[in-house]
Amino acid sequence: DVENVGIADANNVTATLTTIDPYITIINASATVGNVVSGGSIAVANAFQYTVANNVPDQHIVQFVVLLSDGLGNSWSSSFTQLVNAPDLAGGILTIDDAIGGDGDGMLEAGETATVIIRCLNNGHSDAPLSSAVLSTISSFVNISVPTFNVGLLQKQNYVDASFTVGLLSNVAIGTNYDLTLDLSSGGYLANKLYMG
Repeated sequence: DVENVGIADANNVTATLTTIDPYITIINASATVGNVVSGGSIAVANAFQYTVANNVPDQHIVQFVVLLSDGLGNSWSSSFTQLVNAPDLAGGILTIDDAIGGDGDGMLEAGETATVIIRCLNNGHSDAPLSSAVLSTISSFVNISVPTFNVGLLQKQNYVDASFTVGLLSNVAIGTNYDLTLDLSSGGYLANKLYMG
């Protein structure tokens, strides 16, 4: 609402919305308020429009300034803040299920094929639609049969367990370390985590 706390009427009032926030693009910055009598107020519905970047951090606070002016050249300003929610992706715990393709000890060893399960987290306050998880490695003796897992909708404050079939060549020496890297994405939101085995 635009409220006139002065002792004189304000006529032909217009309002302009501004912000210096890099995550905000103002689409419609101007609104016509009209005449506001002394002590009165006017509600201007759908006065402004703006878009939020698809990589805005979760719980980001945007500060806006509204500049008001009337037909006589008088001007006033008022500010307000808006909390913006977004996904906050992360890679969680990794577990190995080698009950079928291995010896069932929960470790990936030479000659074994196992299901690697990685928890895909959304710690943010907004859902992450169309999420996907990609598993990769630079270890030449590691084979990832299907490296992409379709996570789908990753709800806010929730998780989905992504599963991948991973094998180690039979000639790998005991105690050889290997790497697995998770890339979790949803639109402009990305998370990357390295796991060592």
